[in-house]
Amino acid sequence: MRICCFTHSLRLIPIGVMLVGNSPLKLLRLELLGCCENDLWEIRRMVGIVFQNPDLQLVGNTIEDDIAFSLENIGVSPVEIDKRLTVVMDQFQLYPLKNQSPHTLSPGQKQKLAIAGVLAMKPKVVIFDEASSMQSPKDAQELYRMMSDLHKQGTTIVQITHEMEDLYGCERIIVLQDGMVKLEGKPSEIFANTSMMKEAGLIPPFAVRIRDALTESGYEEIRDAITPDQLVKQICKSALKT
Repeated sequence: MRICCFTHSLRLIPIGVMLVGNSPLKLLRLELLGCCENDLWEIRRMVGIVFQNPDLQLVGNTIEDDIAFSLENIGVSPVEIDKRLTVVMDQFQLYPLKNQSPHTLSPGQKQKLAIAGVLAMKPKVVIFDEASSMQSPKDAQELYRMMSDLHKQGTTIVQITHEMEDLYGCERIIVLQDGMVKLEGKPSEIFANTSMMKEAGLIPPFAVRIRDALTESGYEEIRDAITPDQLVKQICKSALKT
């Protein structure tokens, strides 16, 4: 499952830091994890969080120590730690920097290190809180591809974002306003209801805004387009008919 949401507080609910009574968010936590709601130790072993500010989760003296720290906390054997370190440091181009202090890295490199530390734990659920905010456009696209790969491997991805263009790869979107669920559904369902998105203070993606403007001008054939690629294809298809 890949879910996109619009509130930073949501990241704390699945691990039990915030209790939410019998609200839809509590049901979301149980749905994601499928375990006893009171077993917080087991829940926290299953969930990894990538914070918006990576400095909040970097604790090691070196890059290698920083990634190993979380693995030691969950009882991973030294042999397995070495294996996982090699894999994630190679994946994020951190291996040549393994003896360097995390605090000497660029913001983008710090965010990569934070993500590497979480993925090394092999959690069942990964929560990305504005995880692309410090990445270059190229690195952000690579991050989205990685999220997609994790999702295909069976990992649940929860993506907290205010950027509408981040949502195209999600299976399910939850829009929260004043602590309540304002909208919930597939991207095609959410982007079909742009008036309610605006009521929640969200600006629809650029492609959706173009679609709505053209639809109002009489281009009914493009009503279902939500991504730039879909919009271009449907405009071309419509033009060929005229």
